[in-house]
Parts: sequence; C-alpha cells; structure tokens
Amino acid sequence: MFGRVVVGVMLGLVAIAVMPFGVAFQLLTLQFRARRYALAVGEAISQLLNTTSAELLNATLRKGGVKFGNPDRTTSGVLGELDATGALTFAGEVIVSLLDYVDPGHCAKAYDRNK
Repeated sequence: MFGRVVVGVMLGLVAIAVMPFGVAFQLLTLQFRARRYALAVGEAISQLLNTTSAELLNATLRKGGVKFGNPDRTTSGVLGELDATGALTFAGEVIVSLLDYVDPGHCAKAYDRNK
C-alpha cells in the first residue's frame, strides 16, 4: 500500500513538472482547435476539483443525495444533480446560480452529459 502512495505522489510530481510544457506545445500545435482544447482542459480541471476536494464540497454544498468525489464526474455535473433533487445547501445554490448566470443551464447541462 505504501508503495502505491509513493508511486502516486511521484507520478503527480512528474505530471506537475511536465504540464506547462505540454500546455505550451498543445497551444502551439492546435491553434485552430484551441476552443475545444480549452473546454477539455476545463472539464479535466473540474473532474480534478470534484475528486481532490470531495470532503470540502460534500460538507459545504450538499444536504444529501449524490456525493462529490467520483473522478469520472465534473463538479458542475454533481451540482446539477444535487440541484435537480433539491439537495443543495444555500452555498451550493449560490454557486449554481453564478454558473448559470455565466452559462444559462450550465449545471443542468453538465448533469445531463454525466447521465
């Protein structure tokens, strides 16, 4: 078990070190597909947030229902499901409202994509 933790930490550090070069290379080679790339990176960041901050998100944004923490789901998708089932806290409702202001129906659309 300890060996897996060490390997996971090492791989995480390598990923952090290589990431800036990978992003720069992608932007230089995919100039015309930058929007699609930006959306994919945004989705990956949302999945990372959902996974790494699950305990904080569960404690502050939900009253019950589905939990944050599934690495295959985006934070917005979980917020959308919690909103649809009435399981958001006041703070969760505020965040959904802010996201929906920027992109109408954002969390509901993310939830539909995650089904």
